[in-house]
Amino acid sequence: MTEIRAAILVTDDYLYARQFIEELLRTDHDTIKLLIEVDYPLIRWSAPARSLREFCVLALLYGLRGIARALLNFRSRNRPRTSISPGIIRMRTADPNGASVLDALKSHRINLIINQCPCRLGGEILALPSEGVWNRHCGTLPGYRGMYTPFWMWYYRESRATPSIIRVGEKFDDGEILVSESVDISECRFPSQVMAQSMRGSAGQMKRLLVMAANGNTAGQPQTGVPVYRPVPSWTILAKAGKRLVMQSLLR
Repeated sequence: MTEIRAAILVTDDYLYARQFIEELLRTDHDTIKLLIEVDYPLIRWSAPARSLREFCVLALLYGLRGIARALLNFRSRNRPRTSISPGIIRMRTADPNGASVLDALKSHRINLIINQCPCRLGGEILALPSEGVWNRHCGTLPGYRGMYTPFWMWYYRESRATPSIIRVGEKFDDGEILVSESVDISECRFPSQVMAQSMRGSAGQMKRLLVMAANGNTAGQPQTGVPVYRPVPSWTILAKAGKRLVMQSLLR
């Protein structure tokens, strides 16, 4: 048996994986040792145009309630936003690749990182945990790489999605697939429904995978097929998506 000592890396507003992270923290009291909350503002003033497009996509994926909650959390950073068991250490950082994070990972003997933060991790962080870095990816790989794959799957009217937990590779979501599950998204009328359907059951998948890791059984499968990176949608794409959403709402 291998003792798994895991750290979770998540944005401090919990927007990107709130339900997944909270369920994992609520039910796993043995392997999660460190919770790292990263300062990741929704609007980055260094790139306001791109940030505004991202904000629009996130509103489609998480709904106005989710965005409002994220903004509220952003305004009250000193208030804990999710409960954790006494055995888990919580830390906050503005730089996930900083020396303080590296020191914390080493001091707590972390051998696995569960990354649910859209920040790129540096080589020193990636190389540290012996079990690697895992990431929950909502889109079908390798045809839907990138942060906003639920939006793109909805936009292209996909009928099924294959969300997976992957071992992070050199290009983040190009690593081997550890576990995946096909889900029906044909009835999803809105991007937020695709997101919810893709995340359903993800905490259970992660917990089963942690047990497998403790038994030394986490051999993954390489991604097969043509890789396609899905970027932040353009304003033209967002306008078409908005028109489609309005028409769907009128026909309900």
